[in-house]
Amino acid sequence: MDSENAMRKDVYINGEKGIALIKDDLNILFWHDEGYSFYLLSTVKLEELISMTESLEKK
Repeated sequence: MDSENAMRKDVYINGEKGIALIKDDLNILFWHDEGYSFYLLSTVKLEELISMTESLEKK
């Protein structure tokens, strides 16, 4: 994704600070926890994407 001119927003995923980039109809989330890094790109609305990420569980 071309992040030039994208809107940047600080977000929290399960208490961990992350970054959201929003441009056109794409949303990207970057965050990390306990040694893992995550990157999600989707056309799903940002609020829904955050909700989906908060439901992730380690097995």
